[in-house]
Amino acid sequence: GESDWPDDYDLGLMAEDVVGFLDELELDRVGLVGHGMGGVVARLVAQEHSDRVERLVLVETPAPFPG
Repeated sequence: GESDWPDDYDLGLMAEDVVGFLDELELDRVGLVGHGMGGVVARLVAQEHSDRVERLVLVETPAPFPG
């Protein structure tokens, strides 16, 4: 509870964290499942790194925001 955290939570940064995690585990392609806002992060990973995502499952994820 007393560890540092960023001042702002950025969905793009979270998506890059997922990709970094995949890199650490040496996983080239994965099936990604995201629920709620985690689905937004999963969608961003699939959008920006489509070569890394074999399947994408989104559950109760809000539609992409315009602009």
